[in-house]
Amino acid sequence: MARQPDVTLAQLQRVVTGMPGLEQGLKKKKSALSKQRSALKTASEKADRSSKRWFDAWSGNFPAGSAELAALSQIDTGPHTPAPSPLVINTVTPSAGSHFAEAYASGGGNHATTLHLQWKVVVVDAEFGHDTLVVLAGQTAATGAALGADVNFRTKAHNSQGTTYRAEKTETTL
Repeated sequence: MARQPDVTLAQLQRVVTGMPGLEQGLKKKKSALSKQRSALKTASEKADRSSKRWFDAWSGNFPAGSAELAALSQIDTGPHTPAPSPLVINTVTPSAGSHFAEAYASGGGNHATTLHLQWKVVVVDAEFGHDTLVVLAGQTAATGAALGADVNFRTKAHNSQGTTYRAEKTETTL
């Protein structure tokens, strides 16, 4: 006895013909879901900002060491940005014309929003008044220092949590 097909040609044609309508319905449902997710994310972020504002306002109402402030300190207000790690200057190499080539250690300056190379000419500058953005691959700084002058270099890593300086390196102009 011949076996009957599980699906007739007419049934298959109906399914293929109805496929675009099913796909369009699926696209509409995906779009509605995406809109709902976006609205939920917006509402969640708004509630989070509001809660943190209230938390900050209430935190300022209690004296240091109070039981209320201790209780508030137990509330997690979300991720906190750590202070930036220092960026180590591996080498400072002088060259003619009061130029210095700086090479940096890898892995420093983590969490920094900005990284700066600073320098001061010993005896001439009281503070690190000279500054340029760090080029992690290495860079050359034109210090303008006189021949034979000592120049101190340091790096400055900064973010919203504060500033971290790296110990100074000193070299003499050629």
